[in-house]
Formats: sequence, C-alpha cells, structure tokens
Amino acid sequence: MRLALAALSALFLCLGSPSTRAADLTGTWVIDQAQWSQELDRLVDHMLAKIPPKVAAQMKAKGMDPATEFREAAKEGLSDSIEFLPNGVVRTTRHDDAPSDDGHWTLEGDDIKIVVDDAEGLEAMVGKVEGDWITLKPILAGDAPDAAFMRDMTYPLVRRP
Repeated sequence: MRLALAALSALFLCLGSPSTRAADLTGTWVIDQAQWSQELDRLVDHMLAKIPPKVAAQMKAKGMDPATEFREAAKEGLSDSIEFLPNGVVRTTRHDDAPSDDGHWTLEGDDIKIVVDDAEGLEAMVGKVEGDWITLKPILAGDAPDAAFMRDMTYPLVRRP
C-alpha cells in the first residue's frame, strides 16, 4: 500500500496536477469557419439593429449594403493561419503574404493571452484553450472607438491537423 502511494505521489510530482500542466499550443491553428460564420451572423444582426435608419439609407444611396460592409470590416485583418511557436512567438500568414511574427503568447493553465505588436486599438486577445480548440476575445484600448464593434466578438480557433 505504501509503495503504491509513493508511486502515485512521485507520478503526481513529475506530471503535475491536470490543471497546472500547460497545453501544447505549438503548431498551426485556423479560424473554425462554421463557428466564425455563426459569430459573424450574430454580430452583423446586432450591428444592423443599432444602425440608424438614416445612416443605412445613406449607405444604400452610395451603393453600399450595410450587412456586406459590416461583414467585410469584421473579416479585415484575419489571418489564414496562426502558428504558435515554442518560444512564445505568434506567426501569422495572410493570403499570399509571407509569414510574419506578429506577437507573443503566454499560457497559464488553460488561459491564453496573445499580445499583438502592430494592431491599432487592440491591447491583447485572451481566451481559453480546450484541447484542439481556442476561443479568443479581444481586449481593446480605451481610446479605440473605431474598433468598438470588436468588443463582443469571439474568435474560434481550431488546430490544423
């Protein structure tokens, strides 16, 4: 009995408790398109409900569809893939551009924080890691009124096989 208890204690000390072991994020991740589409639909519906009718009419008079404009604005800046490097660097790839090191990530338990170097108005992205899923929410700078529409967005990432 003592031997079994000692073995379990040694195993626990070597591996750590399940909540203290950090997930292995290294590798390539992409936006989960099915969840992102639902998130985008929710966001566009919310924004269309808040837009004054006069502004919607002005947009339409200029040949602009408010829903399409909101969708395109929300997609702007999204990467085709996000790579978490073991040294804490976040590397993104957009369309046909070369990969670029855009920020740094840290992980405490299942809580992830990504600080992006060149995103105006965005202080960080924070979220949870659950296996091969990451759910991120933006933390906006207080002086970023143009990015306010992002405040309630959720970015679902899935590990690329």
